[in-house]
Amino acid sequence: MMQDIAANEYLEYGTHEDAMYGTKLETIRRIHAEGKMAILDVEPQALKILRTAEFTPYVVFIAAPSLQNIADVINWE
Repeated sequence: MMQDIAANEYLEYGTHEDAMYGTKLETIRRIHAEGKMAILDVEPQALKILRTAEFTPYVVFIAAPSLQNIADVINWE
């Protein structure tokens, strides 16, 4: 995996509890070639890689509710 990371073959990668994980760009390409749509939850810096003619992503930003909205829901009787 480290060789692939060095070769910039991952959109994102990281570690969790001593295990490495990541999303390979080739996997996204394969899904796209099959006529399917990849639904990704990525960090903002990954959008720099995805916003190309090759991927042309449809970006949806979902904002968390405000603290006041949360308080209103909790206090609703």
